[in-house]
Amino acid sequence: MGPEEEPRVGEGEGPGQGAEEGVTQEGAQGHPRDAGGDGDQGPKAGDEAAGEDRQGPPPGEPLLRPGQVPGAEAQPPPQPQEERPAAPPAPEVGQERPGCQPQVGYQGNARKAHPPLACEVPAQGKDHLAGQGQACPVQGHRQPHPPGPGPLHQADQPGDKPRQQHRPPGSLRRQRGPETIRCREGSPVVPDPTADSGHPAPRPDPGLKEELKAQARRLGLDLVGIARCTVSERDRQALADREARGFRTTFEERDIDLRVELDRLLPGCQSAVVVGIAYLPYRPVPPPPGEPDGPRGRLSRYCRGQDYHGVLREKLRTLARWLEERCPGARTYLFADTEPPIDRSLAEQAGLGFFGRSTNLITREYGTWVFLGGLLTNVPLEPDPPWSGTCGTCTRCLDACPTGALVEPYVLDSHRCLSYVTQMKGYVPEEFRAALGDWIFGCDICQEVCPYNLRPSLLVGDHPELNPWPEVGGDAGPLLERILRMTNAEFRSVWQKTAAGWRGKTVLQRNAVIALGNSGDPRALPLLQEALGDPRPVIRGHAAWALGRLAELRPELAATALALLREAAGREEDPDAAREIRAALDRLEGRRAESPT
Repeated sequence: MGPEEEPRVGEGEGPGQGAEEGVTQEGAQGHPRDAGGDGDQGPKAGDEAAGEDRQGPPPGEPLLRPGQVPGAEAQPPPQPQEERPAAPPAPEVGQERPGCQPQVGYQGNARKAHPPLACEVPAQGKDHLAGQGQACPVQGHRQPHPPGPGPLHQADQPGDKPRQQHRPPGSLRRQRGPETIRCREGSPVVPDPTADSGHPAPRPDPGLKEELKAQARRLGLDLVGIARCTVSERDRQALADREARGFRTTFEERDIDLRVELDRLLPGCQSAVVVGIAYLPYRPVPPPPGEPDGPRGRLSRYCRGQDYHGVLREKLRTLARWLEERCPGARTYLFADTEPPIDRSLAEQAGLGFFGRSTNLITREYGTWVFLGGLLTNVPLEPDPPWSGTCGTCTRCLDACPTGALVEPYVLDSHRCLSYVTQMKGYVPEEFRAALGDWIFGCDICQEVCPYNLRPSLLVGDHPELNPWPEVGGDAGPLLERILRMTNAEFRSVWQKTAAGWRGKTVLQRNAVIALGNSGDPRALPLLQEALGDPRPVIRGHAAWALGRLAELRPELAATALALLREAAGREEDPDAAREIRAALDRLEGRRAESPT
């Protein structure tokens, strides 16, 4: 199907009608994570007609290998940012500037919602809105979101203890501004109607928009655009369709009205300031020197360094303070991947990118390797035009998804997305275990095959705090042995400070056990034997499956695996772990009976 046959948000209706994670003309559907740059970075508005059969970026530009970091071999010179009207110098925080007159406004509740998915869903007129957050494909993808991707990852600052999914009743979050709005987690903001008297709302200021964008870039926000605080009825219906199809996860805000009626988050909101931070590392990061060899796991790019939620929120808090100082009467509501607003919809309306078939937002400058966030505000700002990019006829993301989570273009079943699977607690459904391969948190497959992400001219972020840490194995990934034997202190000192830490140590170790089974490496055998004696039933149960999987890949290990499983079956008291051991034994014994003696 050619691009002209695929209606998208922003076509013919202008800003204010995007669906979140992958909207179409008939309706919105969603997906995890999330421009001003060189206008030659990708397809332009007129590329649809000229290249409807083209897959992604302009022809003639060589593609990188999947997973290759742009510039690892020959870094192109920095590319100029997209030309914009010259902005007047931005005032320092606290500096008085004329042009903004106070009027009545409310302070938004910058609370947290649910963890993000790496990749969360847009769809084709049916259900394309998924969880909040573009971080890794469900992306989680985002949060994955979400996802969200998500993605996902509840600490405000790296090192903070991850929050539970819901705040305890009565818990408060401090708000800026003359009044403080107190709100229980998961509830809409209901400010005191008498609290705003005497606070005039800001009036339009022609120079404020460019000053705001300049300030955002000074803070290290790579992308910034303005959208209206409106979400279409199409988007609402898309979320309802997604709910009806069973694609929403527990990570996502269940109150559809709260996601599309932005006045409930910030009464009187007029503008959305949408920002993005690029997280593709600008140089390869090796594992620690002298680290022993052994089977390694793979982490999604979004969780290899400092938790991006804290990084993004701190920049947005600073930007919100600047706006409140610059424009008396300004009120803001901060969202950064885990809050209710449909961030990808607002980002598309603000011109940061377009929805791809993978349900990721695709930007000109950075492809899909972008974290999204922003501010809702009662300050009137002129919206930016959307960018009408296109995937052409490319379906690489759908073809590459190992679980079929992308059930159709722009539609993600988050429950099948490996990014979500790595974040769920308890037992991983057996149908997904082999498909996980060596992924231990998140999944980047749909992003790694995207032509927009394979251009040598792809810009890369310059945010050292987001670069892969050697402590988590750098780009090579962590040693599975170290994950399996990780202490609580080691988890708190390293992993809890990343976006992979919010689900806890047991989830990471369970995923490492699955990856050991999928490795086919004989060195995994003693580690899995050790895991069979773990005090946690969920680790023992997955270790039994992994032993059977290892014996399937390396038949010469089958006799040893059988002996270990039979011994474990005799002492196992937990019913779930016992079922896993019995199932692994049945598979191994069945294969031995079928094989010639």
